[in-house]
Amino acid sequence: NDPGNQTAIALKGGIRVVVAAMTAHARRADVQQQGCLALTTLSTNNVHNKTAIVGARGISVVVQAMKTHMVNAGIQEQGSRVLASLSVSAINHTAIASSGGIRVVLAAMTAHLLH
Repeated sequence: NDPGNQTAIALKGGIRVVVAAMTAHARRADVQQQGCLALTTLSTNNVHNKTAIVGARGISVVVQAMKTHMVNAGIQEQGSRVLASLSVSAINHTAIASSGGIRVVLAAMTAHLLH
C-alpha cells in the first residue's frame, strides 16, 4: 500500500493489465483472487487509482469474478474488499450498485457465513 508504488504501477498501465488478465482468464480462480487482491492494494487510500479502476471496467470484472466463483470464499473475500475500497469514493456508489455489486456481496455473505 505504498503510495509511491501504487502510483508507479498505475502509471505503467498496471491497472489495465490486471483487469485484462482477469477478463482473459475468467474461469481461473487463482487469477481472479490475485487480481482482486492487486486491485484492492492499488486502490487503498488512492483516489486516482480508484478512478482508474472504475474507468478500466474494474467493478464489472470484479462482480463477474464473484458471480463466476461464488463457492470460492477467497474470491468472495477479495472481491468484497475491492468493492469496499472503491465505495469509499461516493462517486462510485452508483457504478457499484448498477453493476450488481451490492447483490453479489450480500450473496457472498450469505453463502459464506462460517468464514
